[in-house]
Amino acid sequence: PEVAKRLGIEVIGTRQGQRWEQWDLPNWLKTQGSPLLLSLCSTAPLLYTNQIATHHDINYVRFPESYSWKFRTSYRCLIPMLLKRSYALITVSEFSRDEISRFYRYPSDSITVVPNAVADAFTLEPRIDRADTPYLLAVSSPSYHKNFSRMLDAFAALPRDLKVELRIVGDSHAVFGQNDLATLA
Repeated sequence: PEVAKRLGIEVIGTRQGQRWEQWDLPNWLKTQGSPLLLSLCSTAPLLYTNQIATHHDINYVRFPESYSWKFRTSYRCLIPMLLKRSYALITVSEFSRDEISRFYRYPSDSITVVPNAVADAFTLEPRIDRADTPYLLAVSSPSYHKNFSRMLDAFAALPRDLKVELRIVGDSHAVFGQNDLATLA
């Protein structure tokens, strides 16, 4: 809190997660004259109309095994309401635009594609660190829709004499235990 004060950061509301997004944020925005809100996550306040929303994909429909029943149900209820209340919708690819449009019967020409990319100004000079042992780096979560299991199968199929490690960076998940991942190295 002291650092936040020194940096001029204002804490808005008292709730967390979707309760914060659905109640605290829109109420605070109304006290600020209802400015345009750009929501970059896959949800946004349903009762706030002056906004542009982002919906990345409909993987919760395509790969239901990657998501809990509660998550899938909440998204399938929230997203149609969000689409009706937003000025515009942003997504990350033509593929996602087409899927969202078809699934929710939302006009594709009302969806703007803004790819997940970084401008050259944000890239760093290449830095090469030499590892003692060659390795493959996997940045992923083990969720079904990320093809994590296929990556593990591909690594397991490599010849043992390559002496290469698999290093995984990402979220852990109950599907794979630590022992399962350790046996692949």
